[in-house]
Order: sequence, then C-alpha cells, then structure tokens
Amino acid sequence: MIKSMTGYGKAELSRGGRTIIAEMKTVNHRYLDMSFRMPHTLNYLEGALRAYIKNRLVRGRCDIFISYRNENTDATTIRVNLPVLDNYLSMLKDVCEHTNVPYEPDIKLLLSVPDAFIKDSSDDEDELSALVTDCLEACIDKLVAAREREGEALKEDILSRLVTIEGYLATIIERQETVPAEYREKLKARIEEILCDIEINEEKLISEVVFFTEKSSIAEEITRLTCHIASMRNELNNCKGEVGKKLDFITQEMNREINTTGSKSSDSQIAACVISIKSELEKIREQIQNIE
Repeated sequence: MIKSMTGYGKAELSRGGRTIIAEMKTVNHRYLDMSFRMPHTLNYLEGALRAYIKNRLVRGRCDIFISYRNENTDATTIRVNLPVLDNYLSMLKDVCEHTNVPYEPDIKLLLSVPDAFIKDSSDDEDELSALVTDCLEACIDKLVAAREREGEALKEDILSRLVTIEGYLATIIERQETVPAEYREKLKARIEEILCDIEINEEKLISEVVFFTEKSSIAEEITRLTCHIASMRNELNNCKGEVGKKLDFITQEMNREINTTGSKSSDSQIAACVISIKSELEKIREQIQNIE
C-alpha cells in the first residue's frame, strides 16, 4: 500500500500505577531521521525504540515524544546526600573564616545545594520497558494508519493526473499524423506565392516534406512516455520497497521525453499539449515528494 510520509499518532497506556503517553509526528525526508524527546529515566530504551521504529517506517523525519508518570506512592525514595552536604558546609566554613564573615548556615542554604538530595526510583526496568514498547506500538499503528490514508489519497490523485496526461498524449499522436500533410500544403502555398507561375517540382517538395517528417518525428518519445506512464501506474498499484524514489525517477524520465517532444515539434497544438503535460508532471512530482 502507498504510504505518505506525513502523519501523526498518539497513544496512552497505564499499567501497575504507571502511565506512558507516546506521540509521533512525521514529515517528508530523504531518509529515516528520528528525534526523541523523553524523560532521562527512559534514555536507556532509545536504542531499542529506534530499532523497532526502523522496522515499521522506511523514510521520513520522525519526532517521537514520550512522557512518563508513576503514581505509586512508593515509587520514589528521597534521601539526603550527606557526603555532598558535608563538603559544601566545610568549604563554606573555610570561606567564612578566611573573609571574617560569620558562619551561619541555614535550611534554605541546604535546600539550594546541588545534588543535596537523591531520588531513588523503584521502577522495574523490564516492566517499564514492556509498557513503553506496548504504548509505542499502539502509537505507531495509528501513525501508519494515518500515513496509509493520506498515501491512498496521493495515489488516487496521481492516477487521475496520468489519465489527464494520456488525454493530452492522444491529442499529440493525432496531430503528429496530420502535421506532415499540413506542412506540405503550407510549403506548397508559400512556394507558389513566391514563384508565382513557375511550376513546382513535386519530387523536391515530397523530399522536403519527408525530411521535415523525419526531423520532427516524436514517435520514439511518445512510445517511451507511454511506457513510463504504464510503469508509474504499475508501481502505484503494486508498490514494493521505497516506491517514492522509484516514482521520482520515473517522473524525471517522463519530463525528459516530453521536453524532447516539445523541442522537436513546431506545431502550436502539440506545444500546448506539451505545456499541459509538463504542468501535470510538476504536480505529480510535488505529490511524490510525500510518498514513502
């Protein structure tokens, strides 16, 4: 299934007095680029979470937000870091003696000392890891579902534009069949206008028309463009792997063929169709930038 690289998912999971909330937001990017924002107590899980996400997503800029709440009353024990306090007080006493300032430490001073108190968490890492992983799985399921919905919309839009391009291409093919005859009549009329009563050499006229036809032939370009349209339709309907990159390459090839078609033809109707096809291809290219 075609997936967009743009999506959002959110999940919340509680178990054993612990609650995890996971949010994921993705936008288009050439590669899979992950950024985590979560409490430092969960940092040990980042490697495992990256590996899991890598198995679910192929490309995109992915921002992951994880919050954690432990509502167990015995979840955290706070204890005084006595060695640190002793060192601070000893240094403060030395400074006071050196500067002849009264040594009068108080409770506010003690509370402001960095690392004066230590939090000991009673979290079980295995249980916490399972909770975070399960919550992230639910979150990424929602994200992938959102990307699939948008991807389906992108697919339908591109397929409809391919039909439009085929319509313009049919007009080009039709015009290409009549252009040589029109060129012959215009050339003959021009020669008659210039030469007046002088008889026209039909063989030379035919030779000139043949030369013009060969020089302006776009049969190969039309054939290749038709094949590229079929290839793109096939990729959209039977996507495998990094389909976005394949579609981008096909679009480049289609642009190459239609540009050559435009440069070879001097017919105004064909030129108008070429411009319209290039416009549709530009819109397709913009859509493809969002496909995984």
